Amino acid sequence: MLKSFISSLAILLCCYTSDAQTLAGNWIGQLDIGFEIAVMLQVTQQPDSTYTATFSIPDQRLKYMQCAKPQMRNDSILVNMPMLQGRFIGKLSKNTWNGFFIQREQIMPLVLQRSAQPLAFTKPQTPTPPYTYASDSIILENNVQNITLAGTLTHPTTQQRYPTVILITGSGPQDRDETIGNHKPFAVWADYLTKKGYQVLRIDDRGVGKSKGNFVKSTTLDFATDIHAAVDYVKTLNTTDTNNIILMGHSEGGLIAPMAAAERADIKGIILLAGTGVTGYEVLRSQIKALVMANRKASEKNATAYQQLWATGMQIALQQKDTATGMLAARNAVATWYQQHADSSLAQELGYTSLAVATTDMLNNMKSFYSPWMQTFLQLNPADYVSKLRCHVRALFAARDIQVIPNINEPAISKAVATSQAASYATKTLPQLNHLFQQCKQCNGNEYIALSETINPTALATVGLWLQEICTLR
Repeated sequence: MLKSFISSLAILLCCYTSDAQTLAGNWIGQLDIGFEIAVMLQVTQQPDSTYTATFSIPDQRLKYMQCAKPQMRNDSILVNMPMLQGRFIGKLSKNTWNGFFIQREQIMPLVLQRSAQPLAFTKPQTPTPPYTYASDSIILENNVQNITLAGTLTHPTTQQRYPTVILITGSGPQDRDETIGNHKPFAVWADYLTKKGYQVLRIDDRGVGKSKGNFVKSTTLDFATDIHAAVDYVKTLNTTDTNNIILMGHSEGGLIAPMAAAERADIKGIILLAGTGVTGYEVLRSQIKALVMANRKASEKNATAYQQLWATGMQIALQQKDTATGMLAARNAVATWYQQHADSSLAQELGYTSLAVATTDMLNNMKSFYSPWMQTFLQLNPADYVSKLRCHVRALFAARDIQVIPNINEPAISKAVATSQAASYATKTLPQLNHLFQQCKQCNGNEYIALSETINPTALATVGLWLQEICTLR
């Protein structure tokens, strides 16, 4: 019935050009693609009275994609979107288009409402100039590996030395703001902490943004040398209180922070934001089950089966260093696994409709297991570094985190700290927050970019209090 209506409307509209006086403007709605994401159709009337249109999905960083000429007949509209291989079809009722967004074989309800203002392409918490503090682009050198790194240094303007926080990004190539979609978490952290009286340094990962170097060939151990270089750099500045240097790492950065701090006597404290406490193998093993249950709505049964497949792939990669031999072993393992687990629910929930599909998916994953970074990360154990700490340690977790599972990683960090000579330790898990410390709704990885909140105020305030404690303790 629905497809019949849409087809009939499309046929009707193809014979007409736009002639409505109410068409021009900003038309905004929420598209459900497994989670709700804001979209905007902007229609402009040209001097010759014809109309042009663009379509934007800000959270996916898709801006002003040119559409075909809107076609209208009475109260109905058709807008083709070649860049998305999609189209919008709808009917007008009181400044609202009630219709459907159609992309390939997918048909999704979409209601667009007229808005006086266009959608913003930045998130509400992202700081914008003019700032109430100094913000400077800087260059520093990693002399150990001969790499030039670029970043941003912020500090108050009261002409004194400030306690200094160095932010450390999570896994994957990250810029200095740890940008994801339109969110800039590290810019938000830096803004908050600088306004609290701290100097903050955040840098582009090597090979990202304005930093030099090769990210793909680097490992967590290499990234730790970049943080050593950052510490050495801030110690040369006349704005740094060298008695109060703190490392604050998110996710993998929460592994790099103790890795660097364990080798230095000049780090006052570290703050771990969703930092890992178990080996990379265990992190990914626990993560993959949580992700597939949250993102794909898989059952416990199929999620556990998928977890077993991933674990097998990682074990093969660790045991068989030759990529070709390992890939052959993985292919055979997938065949055995599929024979044991294949049923209609597996096809529906995981998309594994055949052995060929399952094999292609797993072998694509296996390729990443042989990267220098993954080979190192799978084997690294944070306890080896946390147990050597002498500085102050704080660990913040998010209860709805499906990437670094709190009830697996927090106890491991606490156990390692207990064997160390850490000056002090505190840990806290915040309710209803995800891996980025956003207050989440569905709490899956898909909605990170769609949420308006970048960092929850409770997370900001908790870290602010911890920093105050660390900087006043001996």
